[in-house]
Amino acid sequence: MSRTRAVSVAVVSLALLGLMALVIAVNLRSAPDADGGNEPSTSATVQPEVEVDGVATVRLTVPTDDFATEPAAPCHDLVTSVTDPTDVELAITAPGHERQELSAAVSVTETANPFNSLKRPYDLELSEVASVLGLPASRDWVLLDEFADRSLLRSATAMEIARRIGLDWVPRLVPANLEINGTACGLYLLGERPTVQDGRIEIAAADELLLADARDLADRPRFRTERGLRVYLDEGSAADRQEVAARFQEIEDLLYDPAFPDNGYRDRLDLDSFADWYLVNELTKNLGSPLQDDVHFVLRGDDTLAMGPPWDFTASQGNRKNGSWRLDHPKGWWLQRSWYGISDDPAWRRAFSPTQVWNQRQGHYYNVLMSDPEFAEHVAQRWSEVSEDLGTIGDFVDERAAVIEDDAVDNFSPPEVDGPGLPIAASPLDSDPETFVFANEDPAVEPGEGWRNEVELLHRWLERRVAWLDGELLEQG
Repeated sequence: MSRTRAVSVAVVSLALLGLMALVIAVNLRSAPDADGGNEPSTSATVQPEVEVDGVATVRLTVPTDDFATEPAAPCHDLVTSVTDPTDVELAITAPGHERQELSAAVSVTETANPFNSLKRPYDLELSEVASVLGLPASRDWVLLDEFADRSLLRSATAMEIARRIGLDWVPRLVPANLEINGTACGLYLLGERPTVQDGRIEIAAADELLLADARDLADRPRFRTERGLRVYLDEGSAADRQEVAARFQEIEDLLYDPAFPDNGYRDRLDLDSFADWYLVNELTKNLGSPLQDDVHFVLRGDDTLAMGPPWDFTASQGNRKNGSWRLDHPKGWWLQRSWYGISDDPAWRRAFSPTQVWNQRQGHYYNVLMSDPEFAEHVAQRWSEVSEDLGTIGDFVDERAAVIEDDAVDNFSPPEVDGPGLPIAASPLDSDPETFVFANEDPAVEPGEGWRNEVELLHRWLERRVAWLDGELLEQG
């Protein structure tokens, strides 16, 4: 959604009245829109808040010849394909016991870790447009597995951070227990996929939603920039791939122009969106954010570029080390670190630089942007406007933890007590101590104790991270 819009007081009032009239399991509270443009501003759009007062239940009935056999087939054996969706009957029960029955096609999310079969993420495409748990109606939904995050809170917390900072649209996610053919699959997040539609990513007809991602996503139009960034067009886009690539390339060239930053590049970027997106991912030290994975852009019809919505925070907020990058430490920069000039050996830079744009001495796009004093000042100014609100993000962690506690403990409980038996400590899939961080060394730790240790680790890391950024940015802002 562009900041360049004007909304009258009357329209805002009607929207607020309409939202107040909703009686739904997930309560949405609205806030007024703000005017803006490509120039830095001191205002931000605040998306309606998602209030979660319980955990929903999602039951999928998958056709299978083995449905009546004992023991029941595990969840990960029932829906396995990325490209061949399975038709299912879907029943969603809200925390207040309201029940929806829907038909859907379910597939494994295309960016799922192919080596993890213990707990898979799923895409849901409903047969008809429907509101789910009070969220705005759509056909496209997602079930996030959160396997890599033992707290089961990092994605929800990151989206709350993004909402408080004021990104135009932030995916709304609610906790839900998943069952497939009666088998407990664990605690998931059910919510909105980053799709172009009213109420989600709202862009003009001439705009293009793009995804920068290093992974090979089949059957999607793509291009690679001159500096190595692989970019995908949105599914279903009718745009000419080569034309989109040429327009995107013009903007990348401005960032690496010897005359940068005094070359007019600011007229081609939505600086507000770039600053706000930076703060979300710098605060969380999100592993994929240095233009590696799950980075959305919006290329507008007027040939300006904006950052898109936030997505995928399971590897963030202190649960990764990744060797010398020390992502587990709440101090230190992440997105603006200039580590690329360490070695003259391109093979070394490619092996150890966590970005697609590994072969540029200036670093990736955000390294370049933060070398512009004007943009860096804008980032610091935005931090000064939102830091007070972010200082209470630990309260959000505690409140959401209280809501999901029983179900989170069940997520790590063994099948003997009707749990899926998922690991609370390191597993064979994530056992490298130089990469992964867990609150528990003992895999036999009691599930409740182990999960509460993970919540405390997350809470403590975020408090220290916000305090460090305050010390670095408030004086500048």
